[in-house]
Amino acid sequence: MKIIIVAPTSDPVGVTTHIFNLARLLLLEDMLDVVLCPCHGWLSDMLGANNIPFLVLNISYKPSKFLVASIRIFNYIRKRKTSRVIHLHGRFPLFASVLSMILIPNKKWVVTIHQFTNVADPGLFGWKNTLEKIILGYIDGICCVSNALGEEMKKSLGMKLTGKICIIPNWIEALHSNNNIDSQDMVSEKVRICAVGRLCYEKGFDILIRAIANLKVKGLHVECDIWGVGTQADELISLIQETHLINQVFLKGVSYEIRQYLPLYNAVVIPSRSESFGLVALEAFDAKVPVVASEIPGLNEIVINEYSGLTFEMENELELAKCINRILTDETKTNTMSRNALTLLNDYIPRKELIDKYNLFYQ
Repeated sequence: MKIIIVAPTSDPVGVTTHIFNLARLLLLEDMLDVVLCPCHGWLSDMLGANNIPFLVLNISYKPSKFLVASIRIFNYIRKRKTSRVIHLHGRFPLFASVLSMILIPNKKWVVTIHQFTNVADPGLFGWKNTLEKIILGYIDGICCVSNALGEEMKKSLGMKLTGKICIIPNWIEALHSNNNIDSQDMVSEKVRICAVGRLCYEKGFDILIRAIANLKVKGLHVECDIWGVGTQADELISLIQETHLINQVFLKGVSYEIRQYLPLYNAVVIPSRSESFGLVALEAFDAKVPVVASEIPGLNEIVINEYSGLTFEMENELELAKCINRILTDETKTNTMSRNALTLLNDYIPRKELIDKYNLFYQ
């Protein structure tokens, strides 16, 4: 059984990290045919560097180029006679593959859902949400990356389609946790924290900036690196200037080696307004760095308050500031949570059970 993976983007975001991990997993099991990337970027670079087969289709989700994208996906997939399963990720590949589903009915079509419905653009009068539900009715299998996401899909699609839904939580390959690196030994004398993700409203970086401003008023100097790019960059820069934090908060852009940098920080903060899972939390666990995160569905499945990290009420920058202060000052509690986080991480490291779940899903 050979699988074609269709990616929605090549940018360094949670979805592409998941696709890269899945492609590597399937390649080891001799199940991967190829990964189709819409354009050159982080994903295609990572696949190429790891000798994982991929193809750049040069397609776009923009309406003016959508038909071209659909035809290119169709033309490629129809030539891959030995590929039995087409694994779509996200809305763009799902919508752009409708033509292929109709004209190539002998393939098995499955999709992984990576975000909650309220985060996705519904389109005028909600037409995108409606279209998505219709297409999912014809899909052979629906994979969700968290229990919370799975529950939302079951409520959205109804009992008739519940049998198609499979929940396979996100996972990561261990990078730091299997060696003897003590992250605290690598931290400089400055108090430094970081956040990672797309610069967009859902990620809540504006909440983090206001929390740091609150800590500054109380006399605690914290430096923060925010890694990522996105549409909210200019707004965040204005907020940094407005709160007089230009010497404390830094937009660092994109790094292909972000996991290598995590041990340099005193804490990782995930201030999201919506997060279907939160791969960054697992990466922080692996780097032995304490986590502060929003108490929201999906994310709270792994960042468990007072156990594997500290959580705060979503959008409450005062509570976030208190959590940051506590995680930086209560060394005993921080060390305990880091140990617990490593124990929890064991459930999200790929092993035979993960392969079995995907085999069942594809079949």
